[in-house]
Amino acid sequence: MNELVPLRKRLAAAKWRCEHATGPNCSYAGIAFDFPSPAIGARLLLAKLGPIPRGKYLDRIDPAGPYSLDNLRYATPLLQVLNRRTRSSVRWMKNNG
Repeated sequence: MNELVPLRKRLAAAKWRCEHATGPNCSYAGIAFDFPSPAIGARLLLAKLGPIPRGKYLDRIDPAGPYSLDNLRYATPLLQVLNRRTRSSVRWMKNNG
C-alpha cells in the first residue's frame, strides 16, 4: 500500500521528536506518541482519514495534545501556522505544567 509510506514516515519522524525532546525539539517535551508503532499508526490513520490529500500535512488538532488517532487531521500549511503553540506557551507549560 503506497498510501501508507508517507504516513508511516511522518509518524516515525513525530515519534522521534517526542522521544528526543531536547535542543531544537524541546517544544515536544511532554507530547506523547500514542501509537504502538508508526506503521500501526499509519494503518489506523489511513482507515480513519484516507490518504493524505495533495497540499495537506499531518497536524495535531490540539497542539499540546498527543499524537493519537483522535488528535490528528490533515491540514493546509496555513491552518498549521494558525494552530501552533507559541514559544511563551511552551515555556509556561514547562514551568507550570
